Amino acid sequence: MLALDVLMSLVEHRIHHLPVLDGERIVGMVTAGDLMRLERSSPLYLVGDLKHRHDVAGAAEVMARVPTLVSRLLRQDATAEDVTRIVSRTSDALWERLAALAEDRLGPPPVPYCWVALGSLARQEQAMGSDQDHAMIISDDMAPEHEPYFTALAEWLTAALAECGFPLCNGEAMASNPRWRRRLSAWAGEFGNWLGSPTSEAVLNSSIFFDMRPIHGDHTLFAALQGRVLATAPTSTRFLGHLARHANDIEVPIGFMRGFVVERRGRHRDRLDIKLGGITPSSTWHASTPSAGAFPRWAPGPGCGPRPSTASRCTTCWMHTSSSVTPGSSIRAA
Repeated sequence: MLALDVLMSLVEHRIHHLPVLDGERIVGMVTAGDLMRLERSSPLYLVGDLKHRHDVAGAAEVMARVPTLVSRLLRQDATAEDVTRIVSRTSDALWERLAALAEDRLGPPPVPYCWVALGSLARQEQAMGSDQDHAMIISDDMAPEHEPYFTALAEWLTAALAECGFPLCNGEAMASNPRWRRRLSAWAGEFGNWLGSPTSEAVLNSSIFFDMRPIHGDHTLFAALQGRVLATAPTSTRFLGHLARHANDIEVPIGFMRGFVVERRGRHRDRLDIKLGGITPSSTWHASTPSAGAFPRWAPGPGCGPRPSTASRCTTCWMHTSSSVTPGSSIRAA
């Protein structure tokens, strides 16, 4: 019997307790309170609840229930992909709500902008404890007098996310950092520098920013930047070489006898850093290595449909490839 069926039975019979039977033997009791707590930790309830919160404290209270949601999903044998996508969708709802609250507080933006997620949230692979990675693309119509508005907006959003459980990014890949809050033309120039004159820093930055997804604002700004980069990336062979070299330099923590190599000292002694030793190498190799055959690797991005049957192009991914691209010439962070 589904939880909803049980709840309807309680309502129909105007009772608050229902025994759980194993054959003829009573093995437990379900109460109306149990079912209401279960409902409050469902993803649909959390997303709906966020829309009705009118301050950061209220949003933080909703997000505090996400660990309970994840625990339920794990007990139900949900896959890692299912869990991370549900967590990501809940985070999407939070970010959208915070952006709306910020604009209510500061007033409407003087020119269009787009707040974009980076990294794991952009890929909809967010797990518990993820820090915040985001940027802003602002219309080229922005004048000097508009800068204070976007500075205040970015700083308010960054602080609000921290209050809701998203730690600050140690690398300062946040819109509160002026470097990650730019006009569209400035972003296009930055990506052009990364692709045309690759350095270690450029490869590191690209590994974050090639996973980019619009969250709030004018999505056409994101699409315009995306189009410019897509026209340049497949032919940036020097950059692709640096990206492949970066992937090759990452040491996978597997020893000679194929046992895991764990930390030898410090507070994480005898533990394995799964992100550094597993996720990072996998995503970096995915970014630089094409699949066998006529086309580079095609991978679905957030909101993607089924794999295309002909050209390996998806209209919602950040990094695409087309049928005219040769193997080894595309990049897309996983």
